[in-house]
Amino acid sequence: MKRIVKKREVFRVPVEPAVMQWLRSSSGWTLVEVSKRLGVRKDTYLKMERGEKKPTIRQVKILAKAFHRPIATFLLPAPPKEPPLPIVCKFKFDTLDFYEDMIDFYEQNLKNINKYKSLKLKK
Repeated sequence: MKRIVKKREVFRVPVEPAVMQWLRSSSGWTLVEVSKRLGVRKDTYLKMERGEKKPTIRQVKILAKAFHRPIATFLLPAPPKEPPLPIVCKFKFDTLDFYEDMIDFYEQNLKNINKYKSLKLKK
């Protein structure tokens, strides 16, 4: 007697390509990191970002947890408008320029703090 094995249906989530790209980039993940987290090849994940392939509900849950976003954000019709990232978030951490930029950033903030304190003391 042959045993009949039912194939599990896979539910695919219709995520807008622009939303997929926004979720990954705004969370600071690279294509390689995301594809490793999902256990898929990089080109497979790229197909999801281009809209050529829909992620499964299981993959959306994994991404939602990784990106620190609710699952509902994957169902948005378009990425929301966001203010640009602060200058500190745009630094490349693996270069000497990063450290020089950070020193400049802190020196400028220190000047602003001292200026504010002096204005406050004059009142």
